[in-house]
Amino acid sequence: MPGYVIVGTVGAGKSTLFNALRGIKKEAEKTQSVEYDSSGGIDTPGEFLCFPHLLPALLSTTTESCTILYVHAADDMECHLPDGIFAVYPHCRVAVVITKIDLPQASPDLVEEMLRSHGLAGPIFRVGKNVQDDFMTLKSWLYEDALP
Repeated sequence: MPGYVIVGTVGAGKSTLFNALRGIKKEAEKTQSVEYDSSGGIDTPGEFLCFPHLLPALLSTTTESCTILYVHAADDMECHLPDGIFAVYPHCRVAVVITKIDLPQASPDLVEEMLRSHGLAGPIFRVGKNVQDDFMTLKSWLYEDALP
C-alpha cells in the first residue's frame, strides 16, 4: 500500500514537495501523469483538482494510500477542494502543506484560516524554498508516525 499521495492544483508546489521528500534536488517539471516513488509516495497532476471531470481519476489514485497531503500555495486565497472530498476515505490521514510561504505576496496565516473554514482539520505544515522549519516536522509526521 502506498504511503502517501500528494494532491493540489496546478502550480501549488506538489512536484517540488515530492522531490524534496525524496531528497531530490532538481527543478520540478510539470507533472503530466501520476508519478510513483519506490518509498510509497504518489504525485498527482494538478489537473485532477482543476477539472471536475478528472475527479474520478484523483479518487481512484488515492484509494490505496493511507495518507493524503493536500498542497496549497500561500499566495492562493481560494479553496479548490470539492466539499467532503477527503471524507470518502475515512482510513486516510489528511494533512495540509502550505507552500511558497517565502514569496513576498504570501499570506500563510490567511490561507490556513481559509482552509480551516473549509473543514480541513488535520495538521498544517508550512514550507518554502528558503524556509524549511516545518519540512523536517512534516517528514517526521509522514514517515515516523505513519499508520501500520
